[in-house]
Amino acid sequence: MPRRPAPSALRGPSTRASAAAEGVGDWQLRHRDVVRLSRDTYLPSEHAAHLRTRLPAVLLTAPPGAVVSHRSAAALWGVEVPLQPADPVVDLTVPAGSRARNRRDRRLHRSALAPGDVGRRWQLPLTTPARTWRDLAAVLPCPALLAVTDQLLGLLCTPEDLARALAARPTGHGAARARRVLAVADPRVDSPMESVLRWLVHEAGLPRPTLQHRVVDGAGRLIGLGDMAWPDRRVLVEFDGEVHRERRVFVNDLRRQNRLVLEGWTVLRFTSADVLGRPQDVVATIARALTRWHLRSRGHPAEEATRPQQPPQVRTALGAAAPLGGGAGRRYWAARLGRICDLVATRPGRPRERSNHREATPRTWRRPRDRVVAGPSAAVTRGGRRGEG
Repeated sequence: MPRRPAPSALRGPSTRASAAAEGVGDWQLRHRDVVRLSRDTYLPSEHAAHLRTRLPAVLLTAPPGAVVSHRSAAALWGVEVPLQPADPVVDLTVPAGSRARNRRDRRLHRSALAPGDVGRRWQLPLTTPARTWRDLAAVLPCPALLAVTDQLLGLLCTPEDLARALAARPTGHGAARARRVLAVADPRVDSPMESVLRWLVHEAGLPRPTLQHRVVDGAGRLIGLGDMAWPDRRVLVEFDGEVHRERRVFVNDLRRQNRLVLEGWTVLRFTSADVLGRPQDVVATIARALTRWHLRSRGHPAEEATRPQQPPQVRTALGAAAPLGGGAGRRYWAARLGRICDLVATRPGRPRERSNHREATPRTWRRPRDRVVAGPSAAVTRGGRRGEG
């Protein structure tokens, strides 16, 4: 029976010199349970997976005056940065005159830090939320920066705090981006991807939506909260994240959507695959919903022209079914009766319409293994032998 290896003698972040002072030799630093983060930086493997426990090891060999910043500081403050791949490298800000270099476990940013820009969390030095936001404005695209801004405004900062951070560094990388995003920021969001979707709406020039709109029925009972809504046009947009795949949440979403449709709302639901994979289609869909309601409310004749033409029997049935559900009822019966008309048009005994007008060429019946010999006195031979005429 193989012997179990002895556990590692390293109990926390350490350098080679500090490990030797504690009686841990070089051969023990090569233990399978010890991770070498970079040159002369060692950490037990169980601590290497989490940023909070990995940071002390990175700071052991960091240059003097180094402070956790950028995405690493945002993670310590509990702010999620979307649209960015997972990165184990720690961001550090060092004084402008530092000659230190990047390593495998750290990425250095050189900038002057005022005393009010540095705080502490879990006994670690890091930039304040407002300074972190200003630093991220230089490295993040606008949709991700808006998600960060919305989260900070809802938990850690006020708009005045971010405005002061921008006034302290009014020029340089990210200054113009920070101004654009700050004008759109709103803390009433439930997820970072909702902020990304809202930036798409803003960049497309669509009307500014109402966030977390309360929708009630005719009796004044609450139906639910909409992520983004245009109440004057009765259009509601929802972003469905991972939690909406759970059965209980999914069933509740469907029930709520049914109630919203019955109250005359147009409900559009998008996922991250839509927002990230086909943003142009997302914007076009929202714009079409807003335009349709506007034309329909004013009785504009152009709205009728945009509807697909239905057969006469479908239009008659739509007119009779209109009192059952208004616009939603008309759309429902249009789809149902349209399918019925298609089935009637293709039932047995009735020729199917062809897309082309080519006439079918009749085929001549031939016996198996028969061969027709061309000529005025053509004879049929079987098995390849010529017969007598």
